[in-house]
Amino acid sequence: MQSPISQSIFAVGGRATISLVIFLCVTLGLISACTDFGEEPQPLSAYGDGQYLRLTNSTEDTLYYFFLPTNLVPIVDWVPCITPSACTDRVMPRGRVAIAYQDFWWLKNEGSYANITIFWWRLHRQPDGTYHYDQIQSVNTRI
Repeated sequence: MQSPISQSIFAVGGRATISLVIFLCVTLGLISACTDFGEEPQPLSAYGDGQYLRLTNSTEDTLYYFFLPTNLVPIVDWVPCITPSACTDRVMPRGRVAIAYQDFWWLKNEGSYANITIFWWRLHRQPDGTYHYDQIQSVNTRI
């Protein structure tokens, strides 16, 4: 036997019930689409503060990096460093690095700006003692 409430809902008609269900689904979908559920931080974040390029590693791994102006990316042929003791461009686990703009040979004038691409990767020790990098990823910022 149906309850009086369910009888009255079905008595209104199937179309009204279906419309109500669709309305509720759309409303819940819109609410969840507009809600920030706290995105996980990127493994390597970068920003320029006017004097320094600042890199932050949010992982438990050492991240190695190489960066250059975005407009030079298509013409510069580079190879990732794969010897940890020789790789000086790295951010330690949960660490931060600040690189002074004055150290950028390609940043001509103080007060000039550049879009840069920072490539980064992790190194994994192999059974034979060598290291291999995983997927090279990138992040862009303006300095």
